Amino acid sequence: KNQEEPDAQKVMQEQLDALVAQDKQTMADLDVVRKHGVKLDEREKKNQEELAKRIMALSEETEEQFQGVGLKLHELGNTDDEMKAAYEAEDKRQDENFLAFKAELLDTRLPDIWTELQRLEEVKVDKSLWQEHKDKMQDYMQKEFSNVRESLQQTENKLRAEQIKASEGHMRDHQELKEATEAADKQLQKNLDAAVAKLDETIKDLEGFVKAGLAEATKQMEERTAEVLKTSTDKIRMLTEDTQARFEATHKDIKDRDNKIHVRVEELTIKSEKTFTGLNERLEEMVRIERARLAALEHEFTQNAARVQSDLRAEMERLRDDHDQEAARLDADLGDLHMKHDVTKQEFNFFQSRLQEQREWAQDKLTESETALKAAQADAQEGLAASTKMLHALRDDAVGFREKMAKYISVLQHSTDGHGDAIQSLEGQRARMREELNVLIQDHKAYTADMD
Repeated sequence: KNQEEPDAQKVMQEQLDALVAQDKQTMADLDVVRKHGVKLDEREKKNQEELAKRIMALSEETEEQFQGVGLKLHELGNTDDEMKAAYEAEDKRQDENFLAFKAELLDTRLPDIWTELQRLEEVKVDKSLWQEHKDKMQDYMQKEFSNVRESLQQTENKLRAEQIKASEGHMRDHQELKEATEAADKQLQKNLDAAVAKLDETIKDLEGFVKAGLAEATKQMEERTAEVLKTSTDKIRMLTEDTQARFEATHKDIKDRDNKIHVRVEELTIKSEKTFTGLNERLEEMVRIERARLAALEHEFTQNAARVQSDLRAEMERLRDDHDQEAARLDADLGDLHMKHDVTKQEFNFFQSRLQEQREWAQDKLTESETALKAAQADAQEGLAASTKMLHALRDDAVGFREKMAKYISVLQHSTDGHGDAIQSLEGQRARMREELNVLIQDHKAYTADMD
């Protein structure tokens, strides 16, 4: 009986495992069928979406190509108009700038320079100076003329540098030459004004010195004369002869000194006249040199301007020729583009016909796929319903089997408890028998020992 109960439990466990495995296999088969149906739906949906995307992309690409061709034609027309307007505006602007610069140079700069030279000639006057201020005046004049000469040399160097830059034949250099010429004119005007102002200040200072010296000499002479007259008046009675002799000697001495002063003044006047005459000649020579240099600059500038204008006109003619050639090339390209447009239109019509055929074929395929999908869905639903019924039956059988097995397990548990109690009693009897055997063995050993 004890052996039959484990065998029954083993058989029931095997049947239970087989049912569980069959249940799992059925669920796996149903899952495979469901996954296959979902994959089929997704594949059909994906194919439909891809076909629709391809059709839309092809339509959009064709539309973009036609739009790009139209925009390109419009841009080419606008570019042609802009180039014509830019060429005409640049030609007009260059002519206006050249005429304005020439008129400004002839009407403004040259009269200003001539007026300044005339003013310099008018401020030149002859002055007689004292001997004690002669060296100072000469040093000061030399210093001022050296400063003016250096300033003129610097201005001339700047003008030459600007002239060299202007000869490069570029409109930007032409503008820089104009600015440099204006700056040089302003610098020259500023230097000439400063020199004239300094000369005027020096002349005023010298006039002040001369007036102060004359006033001081007159005052000293008056004081000495009053002192002599007072002394003569006090001693006239006792020293008449001596006073007369001294008066004559004093008169003679004064006369001699007066003659010497006049001679010295005449010498200083002659030297001053020579100095101012040399200064006048040097200024006239400088004015002549500046006039010649300005005339040469004007002549050279006129030649450069004529050369630049001729170069500009030649460049404009070349640009007009290039523009005509480009316009002819664009006309030819537009003709080719129209031909390509016609070919593209024909291809597009052919493509539309082929697209209509492909659309009809795709519609037929979609109809067939939908029919097959509906049939597969019906089969899947029938299989799913049968599987559901089978699962419910298996679930009911499993519930009954579990209840039956629970009863068997409770019976087995009770029998197992009884067997446990019996085993415990047997273990107690075994222990007691072991103790008795041990006592018998000891008695046997004692008996054997006694017998020996």
